[in-house]
Amino acid sequence: MSALPVLGSPVQPLPGLGQPVVDQLAALLEDIEAQLKRWLGVSKVLWLPRGLYADHDTNVVLLAWTDDSSDPQHEISRQALEILQ
Repeated sequence: MSALPVLGSPVQPLPGLGQPVVDQLAALLEDIEAQLKRWLGVSKVLWLPRGLYADHDTNVVLLAWTDDSSDPQHEISRQALEILQ
């Protein structure tokens, strides 16, 4: 990249060390998001915290739903729907 990525967490030098502490995952996701926006020509990327329960296919985004609050998928789907709305 030609510019520094926008970081999701504050960057402050440690007292006496002059070195910043940065959340690596936040920095990585911001960089990926900037690349996706540029490559796809979009203005927003929606990040879902989890996919389908016990699904190992990471190439598909799907919102499954269950009304059974004891089902492990229930909370995952509720969070995803909230983000997508």
